[in-house]
Amino acid sequence: MNALQRREQMRDAVGPRWRQVEHTLLEQILRGAYRGRDRLPSEHELAAIFDVNRHTVRQALAALVDRGVVMKRKGGGTYLVSGVVEYPIGARTRFSANLLLQNREPGHKLVDPDVVAAEQHIALALGLAPGDLVSSMTTVGEADGIPICVGQHYIPFDRFPGFLDAYREELSMTKAFGRFKVDDYRRTLTRVMAVLPTDHDARLLQQGRYSPVLAVESIDSDLSGRPITFHMNRFSGERVQLTLGDF
Repeated sequence: MNALQRREQMRDAVGPRWRQVEHTLLEQILRGAYRGRDRLPSEHELAAIFDVNRHTVRQALAALVDRGVVMKRKGGGTYLVSGVVEYPIGARTRFSANLLLQNREPGHKLVDPDVVAAEQHIALALGLAPGDLVSSMTTVGEADGIPICVGQHYIPFDRFPGFLDAYREELSMTKAFGRFKVDDYRRTLTRVMAVLPTDHDARLLQQGRYSPVLAVESIDSDLSGRPITFHMNRFSGERVQLTLGDF
C-alpha cells in the first residue's frame, strides 16, 4: 500500500485525526503489513506517510500501546508485541525454563532490593511473625527483550541471609536458593485474579495503564513443606496466557 492509499484509508475512519491514524495502523498490523519486521517506522516516517504532525502520531502510538499491540522502547522506537507467551503454572514453575521451552529468550532485571520488616500478609504466607525481617525485591521478567511480568518477592532473611546478593549475581531464584542448599522446591499455593496495573507496574511493563494484568500470588516451599518465598507477580494480560497444571 502506497502513501496515498494509506491516507485515503485513514480518511475513511471516523474520529479525531490521531484516532484515524491508530485505526489505520491497527488494520495494517492485523493484516500483517509489518510481518518480518518487529519495528514500526519512526514517528517522523509515519507522520510523512499519513500527512500529519508527529504529535498526532504519538497519540496514535500511545493508543496502540494501551491496546497492548505495540510497545515503546526508550530511545529505541516502537515495536510490535510478539505472540502471546504460554506460561504454565504447576508444582515446579520456573520462569526461564518456561520460556526456553517455547524458544523464547528469558531475561531478568532486579529493581529495589531491600531488607524490610514483614507486613502481616507477608508474614502469614511465610510462617513468620509480623515484623520479622524479609529480603524484598522487585523483578522484571522478559521474553525476547519484551517485559511480560513484574513481581515482588519476599524471602525469610534469617534463613537466607545474603539472598539478595546471590540473586543479583545469578539472576535466577533456583540458582540463588541452591547456594543455601535448597536444590528443589515446589509451588504450594497459587491465586490468580485480573486487575489494572499501578502506574509503576505499567511503566515497568511498558504497557498502558488501563490494559489489565494477571495478578498471581504464590508461595514456594522446600520439600519439607516450609515456605521459602512469597511472590506477588503481575503478568501482562495482552502478552501472557497462564495455564494451570498439576500440583
